[in-house]
Amino acid sequence: MFHAYARKGFHSSRFGPLYLAIFATILVMVQPALFVFKDVGCPVACLLRDYADELHVSFYVGMTFLLISALWVMGKLPRALVGSGA
Repeated sequence: MFHAYARKGFHSSRFGPLYLAIFATILVMVQPALFVFKDVGCPVACLLRDYADELHVSFYVGMTFLLISALWVMGKLPRALVGSGA
């Protein structure tokens, strides 16, 4: 669980990578979920067509957030970005 209990500091510095990864997973899974709904017969084809650009942005932002959360938990981000966590 991201070794959050072993870290010292504020709640956000301990559990921030976990929260960011959960949010990123939601963003990444929006488009595949709509494809599954389309395959089982739900009327979502208009969403896939009308909001294609937004779905692509959601995917790429989600992947970026996943990368940031992985770097954060490995300690590869500068302290100025994630806080010192006294």
